Amino acid sequence: MERNIIFHHPLPISPNGTSGSRVRPYNMLQAFQREGYNVDVVAGYASERRRAAKRVADLLARGKRYNFCYSEASTMPTLLTERHHIPLHPRLDFGFFATLARYRIPIGLFYRDVYWRFNHLHSHTAPWKRLISKLAYQYDWKKYGQLVDHLFVPSQRMIRELPGVWPPHSVSALPPGCDIQPSTDWHSDAKSDYLNLFYVGGVLPPLYDLTPMFRICESVNGIRLTVCCRANEWRAAKALYEPISEQIKIIHAQGSELSLYYQQADAFAMFRSADPYLDWAAPVKLFEAFGHGLPVITNSNTEAARIVKQEDAGWVLSSEDEFRSLLEYLAKHRNVLHSKRLQLIEIRDRHTWGARVRQVASTLTRVSN
Repeated sequence: MERNIIFHHPLPISPNGTSGSRVRPYNMLQAFQREGYNVDVVAGYASERRRAAKRVADLLARGKRYNFCYSEASTMPTLLTERHHIPLHPRLDFGFFATLARYRIPIGLFYRDVYWRFNHLHSHTAPWKRLISKLAYQYDWKKYGQLVDHLFVPSQRMIRELPGVWPPHSVSALPPGCDIQPSTDWHSDAKSDYLNLFYVGGVLPPLYDLTPMFRICESVNGIRLTVCCRANEWRAAKALYEPISEQIKIIHAQGSELSLYYQQADAFAMFRSADPYLDWAAPVKLFEAFGHGLPVITNSNTEAARIVKQEDAGWVLSSEDEFRSLLEYLAKHRNVLHSKRLQLIEIRDRHTWGARVRQVASTLTRVSN
């Protein structure tokens, strides 16, 4: 049997994503293609998905067979993914899944997020919008239970946060992946007079409260921190962080532009205020740092910390004092970073996008047998 699969995503897939929810579908699709699969893509806005779904249905009727369908859910409810967010196509995606089910094609779906169940993360949204979104999320969940054979989630801990019971044998963790950068691109252990830290991600509290990291980095001599975030987020958050010392640089790069900053960095820093959401969220940028050979500095009691500790890929800290002490030590002992980089060489093959799609294929092949 040919290695034919269907890749579904209820939004356009772009190589220039500015968030994990946009980066991941593109990288998973690319990885499936690199692994030698013939991929029929059902993605885009509703009109594009309808045409692609009809094409697949026609191929099925003419006898084409598929190994499985892999779907990357949106952070938004499926019904609200049009630009206007009006649910004009309630049967499109789940009707397509029902067609696949009739042909006994296993469906695996990556269920991206349950932030909608954490009220404090969207308290700024109008109550009527929250109600509509919640109903649409619940509709998604009902349809997944009826049509999806295996549910993939960012981490094992997220299973506890799901809005309903899912059979234990039919759900598993599928964290983000990385692309491995050639070791010849790595920088030296002491290429400047400063310990250069790099952070990519959100800056808006409560979820992305970087004030502890800013405060500590500004208090330690020999530290430089580069923070990459979206320009609009920084405009909204800037007043919370000011005044900012010369030790901290704010940039708004994206995509391939980030490579230079990864290469210039000595370590990737993610020291943030605690939030229950971080207990299970697996950041794309954590694995991107792995791919660039960057040790990670992060705070304890998060999913990122568990991964870093398990892989011995950096330092997990339980207090601001520990963070300050580590930075003071690393600023004077830059050679310590070398052993962590060697550890990253050992482990990062297990965390590539290719490794993730092989896991998907193995899991959904068992479903079909």
